[in-house]
Amino acid sequence: MGDERVNDVGINLLRFLLIVIQLVVLAAIVTLFMPTSYKNIIYGMLQVLLPTLCLLLTLKILFSSMDKNIKFIGLTLSIALSFWTFSNIMWELLPFLYKHDWAYLLGGFGWFGSYCLIALGLYRIKRSGQWYIKPSNDFYFTLFGFVMGIGVVSIILLNIEDSTRLLDVFILMLYIIADIIIICLSSKLIMSDVKNEIKYLFFTILVFFMINICGDILFEAKYLFSYKAGGFTDLIYTTAMLFMTASLIVYTTEDMKIKALKKINKKLKDTRVFMDDLIMQSPDAMCISDVEGNVILMNEPLERLFHIKKEEIIGKFNLFDHIIKKSDHGTEHLERLKRGEAFVMPYIIINSDIITGCDLHLSIKIFPTFSSDDQISSFVMVAEDISGKIKLENDLQNVYRSLMEEYDRRVDFMNIAAHELRTPLTPIIGYAEILKLEVEDERLKKYLDVIERNAKRQNNIVNRMLEQSRLDSGKIKAEKDIFSVEEMLKELIDNYRAFDRNIFYDSPAGLKLFSDPQKFNYVVDNLLSNAVKYSDPGTRIEIKVKNGGDSCLFSVKDEGAGIDEKLFNKIFERFYMAESDDYAEQENTGLGLAQVKAYVELLGGRIWVESKPGQGSTFFFTLPAGIGDVTE
Repeated sequence: MGDERVNDVGINLLRFLLIVIQLVVLAAIVTLFMPTSYKNIIYGMLQVLLPTLCLLLTLKILFSSMDKNIKFIGLTLSIALSFWTFSNIMWELLPFLYKHDWAYLLGGFGWFGSYCLIALGLYRIKRSGQWYIKPSNDFYFTLFGFVMGIGVVSIILLNIEDSTRLLDVFILMLYIIADIIIICLSSKLIMSDVKNEIKYLFFTILVFFMINICGDILFEAKYLFSYKAGGFTDLIYTTAMLFMTASLIVYTTEDMKIKALKKINKKLKDTRVFMDDLIMQSPDAMCISDVEGNVILMNEPLERLFHIKKEEIIGKFNLFDHIIKKSDHGTEHLERLKRGEAFVMPYIIINSDIITGCDLHLSIKIFPTFSSDDQISSFVMVAEDISGKIKLENDLQNVYRSLMEEYDRRVDFMNIAAHELRTPLTPIIGYAEILKLEVEDERLKKYLDVIERNAKRQNNIVNRMLEQSRLDSGKIKAEKDIFSVEEMLKELIDNYRAFDRNIFYDSPAGLKLFSDPQKFNYVVDNLLSNAVKYSDPGTRIEIKVKNGGDSCLFSVKDEGAGIDEKLFNKIFERFYMAESDDYAEQENTGLGLAQVKAYVELLGGRIWVESKPGQGSTFFFTLPAGIGDVTE
């Protein structure tokens, strides 16, 4: 699309230029039949405006080109046209100055100076030796110029009669000789192996001076032979300058078009190189196919993945036939891909008969790329070898199964051991209670108390171990019902009145909760038991309940020794036991808080602790209120 826009601009400019040239030529011809006063005005305007326009065009060439030779030609023409424009302005717009000889000479030698600058520039370019010129061409053009120069000088010298016009004749002779030199030099350079862009400028100079020499010869004939050319000399000079202007406009237009095309081509090339580098340098296995699915480019990771050389797969491996159509619903996937949608297959097995060795477990992604007209231009495939992942996944599954089997064996062993341990405890506790009623000896009763207390303690430990086992196996379910929070808290607090602790509760009146009452009782009882256990007699313990609508927030605060922050997570782990001087006297299995956390999470809540050493602890837990969130 960019090329078309550039071509349209160039064509429109050329059409406009041709129209302008036709109009100017037509106007110049028409002026031949106009009165002299009008004709002089038109020619005067053209002789001033055209060199000025040429000067601006050569300056544009000078400052826009990056080629040193073109810049040098632009510089030479710019300086020469500066002299030319200056002389034309004096001749056409300030004719009164030519009453003075100095002004006449200044204008005449201004034109001659521009001739000399162009000739000197061409000679310098020729002498640089950058381009090869056949010796025969160099000789013939030199001979032609020498013969023409001698002939012109001879004719002029043999026909001078009016000595009053001697200066005019001499200046015009210099013009003609300069024309011949420039024509010969530009012809030699055109015949060399110079590139076309520079050759175009040499051709412009050649044609300009071939037309211009005709006007100089007619002017010279006017002084030598009193030849009346009428307005033909002005027409010839105007035509020459018009040709120069048109050629430079075409050159700058073509130059802009060429530069625009080069810029576009560079961007396209850079984009192509970027895409190739993106594929070739990518650590992922990638390839590009044409619109038919035939692989046209692939990188080394893909070679290593398939264990195959580029020559064996490029143009021979079809993504559609070997991959997409082999998948489930392959035809449907292929149609969607051709509509511009990406194709993703997380897992596919490439059969060994398609490639070379063993089966490949791959993850495939294929997506289309689009041209500027939104048509699919190619497809890109990214392949990832997931054989290692599949093996690792299988290994992890095997390890998981082994661990679960080992875990199940351990749970079964714990259950059997717990049941075997609990079996003799029941009769021990029962007989201890019976013996205490029948024995009167206080010393024996004391022994029976110790036996009963330790048996109950052992039974409690066994029960917690069994409960934990059931939690781990997922056999415990929440049996929800509506219950009064306030009544349950009162019952729990009454159980600890004998422990000399100031226990208070703050709960919304009539708050009912839809949850498992037994597990809720266990959670609060365990937290309250810990608060009593780890605080001193006479200290305050607070139980607070806040109704949040969708959930309730519970907290149990004590004034005990507190907990270090680094232990906040550990205390909820199984078998973790806090250090205490009276540890042997406490029924501590390290499972209490672990089971509390498990119950809270089973009921849909969460639990955490806030504490500082020496400032007591506060345990928080939340529970969803459920449909039983009713306050009376």
